[in-house]
Amino acid sequence: MVIWQIYSHSDTDVLEQPVVLTHNTSHWVNKTSKTVLIWTGFFFDDTWVDSFKNAFKLYKCKCIATADKSKIKSADAVVFHLHDIDSLIPDYRDESQVWIVTNAEPPPRVFTSRDLRRVNNMFNWTLTYRRDSTIHAFYGRFGPLSNKEQLKYTPINYAATKSKMAASIVSDCADNAERYRCRNPPKASVSVGHSTRFWDTQQDSDSDRRILQELARYINLHQYGSCGTLSCPRTGESKCRSSQYRFRIAFENSNCRDYITEKFWNTLKDNVIPVVNWPWLEETAMTELVPPKSFINLHDFETVADLGKYLNYLTHNDAEFNSYFEWKKHYRLLMSVPFSSIDLCTKLHQLQKDQEITDLHRWLQNDTSTCKPISVYICSYLNTLPTNTNAKKCIYLTH
Repeated sequence: MVIWQIYSHSDTDVLEQPVVLTHNTSHWVNKTSKTVLIWTGFFFDDTWVDSFKNAFKLYKCKCIATADKSKIKSADAVVFHLHDIDSLIPDYRDESQVWIVTNAEPPPRVFTSRDLRRVNNMFNWTLTYRRDSTIHAFYGRFGPLSNKEQLKYTPINYAATKSKMAASIVSDCADNAERYRCRNPPKASVSVGHSTRFWDTQQDSDSDRRILQELARYINLHQYGSCGTLSCPRTGESKCRSSQYRFRIAFENSNCRDYITEKFWNTLKDNVIPVVNWPWLEETAMTELVPPKSFINLHDFETVADLGKYLNYLTHNDAEFNSYFEWKKHYRLLMSVPFSSIDLCTKLHQLQKDQEITDLHRWLQNDTSTCKPISVYICSYLNTLPTNTNAKKCIYLTH
């Protein structure tokens, strides 16, 4: 028998203390220029430091980026990518240094056999896509147009350029969000018409149906990628990313708070309406993270059929379809600006109190109920793999 042992913290083993602990002391040092040491690669890519160098130079930031580990004693900040912290940890640390952990993946995707307890109290700041991070590293941003730009805005009939209805690009078939599964209701419930509620029932692996296959019953949906029936070349002008589509299924691989990736932002850039799966979305997030009325959320509908019906309605109603682009009257996309590097440098020059992340695992797992814990997801997936003479079993262990 092959046994995977997936470890996770137990709440009973965690002291009752804040995950982010701010002290009344400050070892901040005022300098004309700050040195940022990029200690790790980014998924083993050692050229990651170049993105910081280029951003600091282009926007004339008062920071210098380096990957030279011999500069550890003069560094004001040391940056670690979560997936690469197996590399040697510095054996020197000055009390004025800020150690920063960065992560672009949601908790279920941070599959690691490492015991993150060894980095408790090691980091001072977080740099991630979450709004509660010390520094924001959003996949995309939007900003207001100037008054002059708003006056010059000319309405466009986006519907006039659309000759195709909807497309999906799927390569990760087994994911935490179960994007491509349509669950049958539990026995105590009933179907609504001939459709199925797909977000509020327990998974039944014997009766799973793919969400996109269900949706394709109601709309003309072209399914690209390894989980679909059509091929999608990895090129910027590929047909699967064509602006001729009215809608693009931009489901994320995990339903985690604030997790909005390039799937969404590239769809807006292509002047296509994204259909998203954000069960965690609330009013504040809508105003802070994405342009108003720029997307369609499947969790706003009772059934797959209702979603399909609405997409068909928009296809035959140009005025309502174009209303999903009215945000362009007031905002623009800011996807090419390296805000996280700029914000990092800016914050280093601001007086800060000492801070530490007491438990990185707990901080990562502090999410919504729709964002499954790392270990639970990995175990549930591994245990669904086909068995043979060497039975597979995953044991979810806490410590």
